[in-house]
Amino acid sequence: MGQLIVWLGRGLYLGGGAIIGLLFEKISAAVAGILPANVNVQGKDGKLAWWFIMAVSIAAGIVLYIVTKAITGKKKLLTLALLLCGLLDMFYGGGFDVIAASLLFSIAASSTESKSIPFCPEFITFNIATVPTAFKIEVVGDGVVFSLDGAGLTNLNGIRCVGALPTGQYLFQVANGFISKNTTFTVANAQAAQLDVYGFSNSKGNAFVLHNMAKAFANASLTIPSPFLYAAFPSAAATDSFTVTFADGTVQNMTRLELVSYISYKQQVADARYNLDNYEREIAQIQFIGAADQNVYYQRGNRAFGSGVNQAL
Repeated sequence: MGQLIVWLGRGLYLGGGAIIGLLFEKISAAVAGILPANVNVQGKDGKLAWWFIMAVSIAAGIVLYIVTKAITGKKKLLTLALLLCGLLDMFYGGGFDVIAASLLFSIAASSTESKSIPFCPEFITFNIATVPTAFKIEVVGDGVVFSLDGAGLTNLNGIRCVGALPTGQYLFQVANGFISKNTTFTVANAQAAQLDVYGFSNSKGNAFVLHNMAKAFANASLTIPSPFLYAAFPSAAATDSFTVTFADGTVQNMTRLELVSYISYKQQVADARYNLDNYEREIAQIQFIGAADQNVYYQRGNRAFGSGVNQAL
């Protein structure tokens, strides 16, 4: 028992710097991510419980001590181990969770490539003359959270931006904050120049803002998954119909003209797109019937796996 206490003390001592930075958040989040879904390690605030973070930190400190001792058999590397912990703290500690204007990756000209990074940023942005023909984001444990073609990128670009984006700039919110999960981007760059994709976050997050497209077949009903945050019908014809169910149960059958009038009443309309912002959840459901095959695009929220109940927001 005495030796165990000594190991605990030395482990905490050796891992002090890492506990402050890396261990408190990164390793604990990684361990939580591989636990079974029915194992709850969260506190009442929805974040990792303090006891779980401390348990992982102590265990990591002990492992660090045992490995160092086994390799050297001496205590002369204590200072070196502490310096290593300090470097881990500097690299992985406070500030790493919030990334400002960081280049995530680049896609070669006229090519389709997949790029993986160890996190999902809150926002992604890029500036390009020719819109990509496909853009997909897939997160380990959560699946595809973003899948749009060129028209979808155009119609869901800059949602709720206060000011107009410069020509050629695309901006998308893909999460409600920085999420530390392995993320793969697959992009079809349609221009004869390199595409640079940037990302930034201003807080830690626990949910994704899904961007998806759905195929509406001619004269067949398509229901936008509920609850949704935004829906775009760029190819809607004048005779296409919308059955709109409001949050209080009121149902309205609308033509495209009536939908545009509703949109004009509720939000600022900068162009002729038939895009509906439902951030306030005033609409519970939309059923769309078009005279021709077409794609419909929508945005909705979904909690990240491991952050609580995996459900739509």
